[in-house]
Amino acid sequence: MATEVTFTPWPYDAVARGVALLDKKVPGWRSMVDLDELDVTGFCSSPLGQIGGDYVKGAKMVGLVIGPSTVEHGFYLEGDEPGTFEDLNDAWREAIAGGSK
Repeated sequence: MATEVTFTPWPYDAVARGVALLDKKVPGWRSMVDLDELDVTGFCSSPLGQIGGDYVKGAKMVGLVIGPSTVEHGFYLEGDEPGTFEDLNDAWREAIAGGSK
């Protein structure tokens, strides 16, 4: 009997890029993010918002421009990604808690 395997790189691959960028640019960033408050749709509750004071300041802090580069790094979602904002939130929570896929 064959085992069916589903590979779903998004959002985990995007979040992995974001985690690597934060690790490089903002040492200790994980301690700055409150998982209970984490919400990628929030200006101040997103990972960038929590580390930078707001989303725009956080993006500038790590050298990103708002738009495709923030989406590519898992900090936001645009219409062509296959998941939802909750999927992205879950991926960030797992990555920060140490259980990222």
